[in-house]
Amino acid sequence: EPLWPEGAAVPVSPSRVELAATCTLRWALEAAGGTPTSSREQSLGTLVHAIAQDHPTGTAEELLEALDERWASLGLRGGWPEAATRRKAEGMVRRLAAYLRGAGAPLLVEAGFELRTDRALVRGTVDRVEAAPPGPDGGARARVVDLKTGSQVSGPEAEVNPQLAAYQL
Repeated sequence: EPLWPEGAAVPVSPSRVELAATCTLRWALEAAGGTPTSSREQSLGTLVHAIAQDHPTGTAEELLEALDERWASLGLRGGWPEAATRRKAEGMVRRLAAYLRGAGAPLLVEAGFELRTDRALVRGTVDRVEAAPPGPDGGARARVVDLKTGSQVSGPEAEVNPQLAAYQL
């Protein structure tokens, strides 16, 4: 039987758009619940995103303080693995602070959106929408920002990235 009835909108997460296009079977299996449990990397990324959401203009000191306050939520058990994860988390938070220093004013933070096509319903949350420098005509502009805590996408690759394209749409 089909996973979705004829004519029903098929839910697609922006982060899974590329997978849906490149390996439909894997995407379908994962959409039906066939995904592994969260890894330490995913939990750390979620923690840093939560800090970014709560401190959209935070300084390094403020972000590191928030990291201290929430650190126990990761449930790590001490030893060198926790120490290595903590160093990585501090680096991520410092990079976030450096980005925020030069970022445009946050217009929206963790903003939900929905995009419908013939059969797909792309629904997600964009990390930030920021004020951007005025356009050539002097008009106001905005920039959609996806904060990456894992893989980095920049330059020409960002211009053709399916997840970022969904955010732009």
